[in-house]
Amino acid sequence: MKRIEWIDLTRGLAMLMIVVGHSLYGYTFSFFARVLFAVHVPIFFVLSGYLFKQKDWGKMFHKNNLNLLLPYATTCSILIILSWIGFHFPSQHLFGTMCLTRNVIFASLYGIGTLGKLNFFGGIQVPSIGVIWFLVAMYCGNFLFNASLKAGAYLKNETLVVILISLLECFLGFFSAHFFPFPWSLNAALVSQAFYCGGFLIKKLKLMDKKAVPCVYAGGILWGLSALSGFFYLNTAFADMPIIAVLGGLGGSFVLMKLAQKLTSLKWNFSLVKTYGRLSLIVMCFHLIDITLIQISSMIYNTASGQLGPIVAVLAVVFYRVAFTIVAVLIIPYIPVFRSFYLNRRFPLFERKITTIRKKPL
Repeated sequence: MKRIEWIDLTRGLAMLMIVVGHSLYGYTFSFFARVLFAVHVPIFFVLSGYLFKQKDWGKMFHKNNLNLLLPYATTCSILIILSWIGFHFPSQHLFGTMCLTRNVIFASLYGIGTLGKLNFFGGIQVPSIGVIWFLVAMYCGNFLFNASLKAGAYLKNETLVVILISLLECFLGFFSAHFFPFPWSLNAALVSQAFYCGGFLIKKLKLMDKKAVPCVYAGGILWGLSALSGFFYLNTAFADMPIIAVLGGLGGSFVLMKLAQKLTSLKWNFSLVKTYGRLSLIVMCFHLIDITLIQISSMIYNTASGQLGPIVAVLAVVFYRVAFTIVAVLIIPYIPVFRSFYLNRRFPLFERKITTIRKKPL
């Protein structure tokens, strides 16, 4: 299937926003950070809804295992190994970890993006796995949205049923997050259904085939209102104003999609950003490894902030972290076997062998 260039560019821009959002240090709670957080993760679910097609359960289970769980498990394994090195050899200055290896294993199994507490089990603390919470949330989200599409087809009113189910699930996601952090970021997966639905409606209404200027302006206004209203942390299904946050995530996503579509129509070369988006899964996983266990960013920030000031220090960290992920994007596709853990569509681990049975002559 031919790739849609503006979608790759949109993903690339969104991944750059994620990397920048994780690199702000003293500006982590600034208005600029709120602008980034309002849309940089929701847009991936919007794009998924835009591209989503109803699937057979068995095939979906197989594909999701290979394309989402396999890279998740691979990255968790790398984190476990490096955390063990950092804990048992503290004299080295490259790898560091803030928790024991067994806590990294626990975090990998539970799959939430921010430290949580199981109040119903004596207040047990659940360590976070970091940014790859997105992979298990999308794993759950894909099944939830597929169920909505199947329900819509069964009830002979796909659009209305999908909207109603998605809104109900979104409400349950926000509501349940106040009481219990579900495993595999299920709270976030429930909230994400509103964004799947948004992408589904954008495709249904063919908004990407129209200029839709009023929708772009409205989307920009909603994005700004979301940032003004406070933070939206999709990983924990928390927003200061949930309705505004969801509308802002949808509006901002549409603005970025139309921007990427417009930029793609120009003669400018965005091949690196498109590649960044096409291989965004690699970017996400290795960005996590960098910010979680490799201490170079802190060294850069501490050195630069003392000599050049915090803004220059943040820019230096952003440059390093983007460069780190670009190196991963350029190298991983050329490492045999290992690349299959992250790019199983292009480099499948298990090729299906087609055997021809010849009939014996009578």
